[in-house]
Amino acid sequence: IETIAIREAVHAMKSLDDLRTRLGSGRRVFALFHPLLPDQPLVILHVSLQDEIPASMTPVLESSEEEGAHPSVATFYSISSLQPGLAGVGLGE
Repeated sequence: IETIAIREAVHAMKSLDDLRTRLGSGRRVFALFHPLLPDQPLVILHVSLQDEIPASMTPVLESSEEEGAHPSVATFYSISSLQPGLAGVGLGE
């Protein structure tokens, strides 16, 4: 979790509240690992579940799923390579 917070490159986290939001209800975080680095994620992908396609980043970064909600849109809003040695390597293809 600390690695995710420190190395987020697209939408930097300003506080632990940002991290709580990104790991809260209505959110998903996916990680890509390699067997040679089992405890170090290579890539982190953040997803926000929404009721509609967002018109800006504001609702994506601030929103969370309400109890009993059934979102119909998954908004992929951040993908970060967490290993400096992989800079320039295309991992999102």
